[in-house]
Parts: sequence; structure tokens; C-alpha cells
Amino acid sequence: MFVAPVAVEGGVAEVLYGLVRHAEAGGYRADVVFLRPGPAVAGLARLGARVRVLDAQRMRSPRAVGRTMRSFSTLLRAARPAVVVGMEPSAQIYTALPARWNRIPVVWEQHATVDPASLVERIARLLPARRVIANSEFVAAGLRARTRVTVAVVHPGVAVERFAAADGAQARAMLGVADGGLVVGIVGRLQPWKGQDLFLRAAARIAARHPEVRVVVVGGAEMGWETGDYPGELRALCNQLGIGERVTFTGQVADAAPWFAACDLLVSASAAEPYGLSICEAQAAGTAVIAMAEGGPLEIVEDEVDGLLCAREDGALAASIDRLLSDPELRHRLAARGAVKAREHHDARRMCADTGRELRAALA
Repeated sequence: MFVAPVAVEGGVAEVLYGLVRHAEAGGYRADVVFLRPGPAVAGLARLGARVRVLDAQRMRSPRAVGRTMRSFSTLLRAARPAVVVGMEPSAQIYTALPARWNRIPVVWEQHATVDPASLVERIARLLPARRVIANSEFVAAGLRARTRVTVAVVHPGVAVERFAAADGAQARAMLGVADGGLVVGIVGRLQPWKGQDLFLRAAARIAARHPEVRVVVVGGAEMGWETGDYPGELRALCNQLGIGERVTFTGQVADAAPWFAACDLLVSASAAEPYGLSICEAQAAGTAVIAMAEGGPLEIVEDEVDGLLCAREDGALAASIDRLLSDPELRHRLAARGAVKAREHHDARRMCADTGRELRAALA
């Protein structure tokens, strides 16, 4: 039973789609519980998963947390899963004790960068777990320094075939890109740590040298806990930089695959990115990638082989973008090698097989 905080489309939901779609590769059957509702409920149900929503309230109310834990305990008595997997610290907090009451082993899965100042993470680490699964060695290192529980690494996988088969023609038409035109994009939730502002400043630096290039920012602020008006700030930044007419904001999209296919170059500009699922998706789509030389992307991109790595600074990023836009041979070579990397390492079936191995280790 996989328990996730909220049923919105995003990295955790994409992992869940893979865990359900290819469960046979891991030797398990997947039930899913969300603590808050959202569109991923219907998406997973269409794949045949049994999906439930507890509709938990925020953790500010201990009484509300207690009600949710009792509801989950009742659910566990009826479903009797072999193991409960809490995806993210908040899910671990809601599920670990009810699972212990019902004598069901718990695995905690961490998809976010470890935050030593986070009270939620500190509480999660105090609760019972047989094993912790991290989505990268970068995240695992932070966990191992703070827990005695065995920490294993399972790199997330993506639907490689779906991204490889995606058609970007309609997306390019929406951008008004003519044949031979170039598109540079960034895909992800609109939050400051994802670095869309850094990406736009780099795009402005190369605007005069590449006046034909279109820029696209794919994603919205849909999680429900974002603060401020970062999307509005990004639009204002485009106008300040003088590139407002060249940049398209798609907002939240139901399927990002066509946008990966529409891009000639995909940038991942996150700060301390825990892994970098968008990089894997871009490689699967046959799109050249530039990522920051820090955190999880170091475990995905081999610099100058299947992508470029650069310092997280707008000048360095602009230089890398300029290099790939100016050198189509290099761009195509990196994209082709990235596609090979995706087929060999990013497939969701591999993720499910690795997850099944770790679940059996927890049961043992």
C-alpha cells in the first residue's frame, strides 16, 4: 500500500503511475492511498489500482491528525497489506503508527532533498520504519547522516516508450515555431527552487544572439501549498528582461510528453534537485538536456556524453544554452546518447523491480 500526500500531477504521481502500471515487474500488487484528493486519483484508477482518499487536514491540528490516523488504521484492518510505503515524510507521520498498531511493516520513501531544519522530517525519522528508500544517492547521503535505519536507493523510472513516441508538432504549432525553428524549454512546478527565474535570465542573455529561438515554461503552481505569486513574478521578470514576446507559459498541463518532444533543448535549473525526473523524461523524448552540476542530476547526466552540466548561475547556463543552439551536431549527439541512456536506465520497469526487491528486504 503506497501512501502519498496529495493526488496532484507531479513527480510523486509520475512515480506512482509507474509503480502501478508495471507492478508485475516488482512482484507486488499496488494499492494507493492519498491524504488529499486530486486528479491523480482518477488516473491511477484507470490503471486498475484500488485508490482511496483520506482527505487529511493540515498538521497544525493534532486532533485532526489523530482522526486521520484512526481512519487509516480502520482502512488497514480491512485491506491488510503486506507492507505500507509512506511516500514523503508527511505520509510517514500519518501512517507509521497506525501500521505499527496493526503489526504491518512500514517503509518510508523519500523523494525530496533532506531538510535538516524541517520539523516534519525530524518527526518522521523518529517513527518506526523497517527501511528507507531514497530516490538518489544525494538524498540517501542526507538520510544516512540522520537515521540508523537502512537506507537504500531506487532511482525513479519513467514511461520511456510514451515519451519516445510523443509528437511535439501540435505544441510547436501553438508556439508559432516554423520549420527549422528552435525551442528551449523548462518543465516543472512553478516554485522558486525549481529555478525558472534563473532559466529566464539565461534566456535573456542569449536573446540577441539567437533571435529566432522560442522559450517555453511548462508547468503550474498546483500543489496547494505554494506561497506568494511566483508565476506572476516570472511573467513580470520576462517583461523586465525584454523577452516577454518570446516566452510562452503553458500553465499546468495534463500531459507534458508533447512539450518535451517539442523542445530542441530542455533545461533543469533546480537548486539541490533531489533527482531530476524531467531530465529522464527529456532524454526519453530524444531532447538534449542541460542540468545543474549538483545534487541528483549528477547521477543522471554524464557531462559532454548524454547532456551538459553547468554551474547554477545565469551566465554559465546562458553559455551552455548558446553552445548547444550554435552547434546542432553536438546537440543531436547528446540527444541521441540521452535516448540510449533512457532506454537502458530510466525505464519504470527497472524502478518496479528495484522497489520489489527493497519491499521483500523490509519484510525479511
